[in-house]
Amino acid sequence: MENTIQILTAIIISHSFHTFGEAANVNAKIKRLVDAKNDKNLKPYPMNINTRAKAYSLGISVFVVVALISYALINVISPSSETLLAISIGLLLFIELYSLVAFDKYHIAIQPIINYFDKDKKGSSK
Repeated sequence: MENTIQILTAIIISHSFHTFGEAANVNAKIKRLVDAKNDKNLKPYPMNINTRAKAYSLGISVFVVVALISYALINVISPSSETLLAISIGLLLFIELYSLVAFDKYHIAIQPIINYFDKDKKGSSK
């Protein structure tokens, strides 16, 4: 049972890193769109991850590497199962709250973009 809790905690740590990165990535992409709308020039994305294959490869690789490193560190530190469960619950709650805030920021930022294109559609249909 202890090994299962160690694996669970390592997966939750990796999931937290992934969620944090995805939320930051989504907000960076919307910032590019807002900037492009304002100055009419879409700047190139700093990372060349422009296909689903690249995105999946990177995502899976990072997830596995972070999970393995987390599992190794957990085994070296060797906290109790109760401590690991507390860490897991704390991380899940934290990353959920972070996601709510990060994606709320996204929804606020994307609304002017939606309105901009929606206005163009209404204007062109008349």
